[in-house]
Amino acid sequence: MTARSGIWQACAVAAAIALLAVATGAQEREEWRVTYAVRVSDAGPKDTTIRVALPRDDAYQQVDQLEVTSRGMSADIVKGDHPEVVFRGRVSKGKRVSVSYRARLFRYDRTPPPLRPLRDPPVAVLDFLAPAPLFPARSILVREFLETRVAPRIDSGDEVLPAIYAATRKHLDRKGAGASLALDVLRSGEGKRIGIERCFTTLLRCAQFPARFVEGAKLDSTTRQKRVFWTEVWADGDWWPVSASGGWRGRRPAAYLALARDGRRAVKLEGDGELSYIVHTESLTPPARPAKKRRR
Repeated sequence: MTARSGIWQACAVAAAIALLAVATGAQEREEWRVTYAVRVSDAGPKDTTIRVALPRDDAYQQVDQLEVTSRGMSADIVKGDHPEVVFRGRVSKGKRVSVSYRARLFRYDRTPPPLRPLRDPPVAVLDFLAPAPLFPARSILVREFLETRVAPRIDSGDEVLPAIYAATRKHLDRKGAGASLALDVLRSGEGKRIGIERCFTTLLRCAQFPARFVEGAKLDSTTRQKRVFWTEVWADGDWWPVSASGGWRGRRPAAYLALARDGRRAVKLEGDGELSYIVHTESLTPPARPAKKRRR
């Protein structure tokens, strides 16, 4: 592929995403400059791998103007369903690398369809019904929670997903020192935000909802890593966001950027050493002009 044909292809993709946003009722667009500044120390003489997830383009978000600073490490850009930048090299005394891009976020005013269990799911979503190490959907603890906490709500007239959502929020407390794994959250009744969201995804899978776990960034957050988590549920050919840990359903909050799915991490170290990172963000959206007052 020539550089010119690559540019035209990128323009075509951007135009298709823009048309999709219009067709599906995009309300507004935010633009941000996002930089993941990563540091690795005490890695020793062995090869080290750092993976930094890249947001995948879809109807909700689009990323361009990618810049990578590798500082002596090799850097490969991986595309596909799970795009990322992969740094490789030896880090004896510490290394700093970074990934920067522009993120365009679209918002929608859409009402989710009825989200119900799928008894005959399509092949494309079977993986999101299956149990996994982070989502042990066949565990006795998971079934017990559904039978004792969720079933009474359904008997009282609630739909299945709202019943799971309400029971999760009522009986599983969110605490900063809580558990991060689904079964530990069920055992203790409390968990970190990541633990409660993993547990919620697991409960949905056990109840025959295709569900996937999402790690993202809240770009207007003042925290260093800006991590947020939510779940996406499949219905009518699309994925719909919902968060039991955050307390929202149907519409992704403002400034939320999806980074990694299916248990993958936004930033991951493979090898020895200690990893830390900071997310720097800058809003590129001009402030809204105040409405002019009409003269009487």
